[in-house]
Amino acid sequence: MGSFSEDKSNFKTKIFLAGFLSVAALAGSVMLSSMFVSKMTENNKQASNFASQNVWLQKFDYKDATNLYKFILKPCKAADVDDIQKKQLDILKEHKLTVVSVKNDKGNDKGPLKARKTSVDLIGDWNDLNAALSDFEKKHFVVITNASVSTDNSNGASKTGAQGLIKVKLDYNIYYN
Repeated sequence: MGSFSEDKSNFKTKIFLAGFLSVAALAGSVMLSSMFVSKMTENNKQASNFASQNVWLQKFDYKDATNLYKFILKPCKAADVDDIQKKQLDILKEHKLTVVSVKNDKGNDKGPLKARKTSVDLIGDWNDLNAALSDFEKKHFVVITNASVSTDNSNGASKTGAQGLIKVKLDYNIYYN
């Protein structure tokens, strides 16, 4: 009889094919097993995440959240920006601050939340300024972005002739959509 390497029968071809298929099946099973393990790990992470979210959701009080949402300032409509601007300036005037100048810039008009940037120069008393600032961001979605305060004194008196006044430059954004 001849050796296996010299065999040219169908049996030898079938043995090689069976061996190749066995190796391919083994490689495929190892690959599928590792995919199964990684998918199980991912599913376990999601399950723990869902469990923690479920605990949070069970504790979530929709009524309290709805009441809280009522107090969140919302952006105004684009048509109302001028009215809001007037109301903000009225707040400053109600607190005895003198509005020297108002400058409106275009601001940010891209994206879902747009803003009009405004710069206001004021003169007034420190206590009046604090009172105005405490009321300034309460009624509308207005955010003060910069404030600079300086004394307006020249030889102890301000340019308006009053003692102890301060000069304020206030930059703020009125948000709208």
